[in-house]
Amino acid sequence: MQESQIYREQITTLSEQIKAEFAGMDADLLYKRPGPSVNNAGFLYWH
Repeated sequence: MQESQIYREQITTLSEQIKAEFAGMDADLLYKRPGPSVNNAGFLYWH
């Protein structure tokens, strides 16, 4: 297996896990800051 295939598999797996975690979350909650100077979940997911 090539290194690029390994990286692609890791990225795909992580992306699926993140999607599963945020799937049931209310969209408004994704953009709500949990505290001062703390990024919201939508920002973290995007980056």
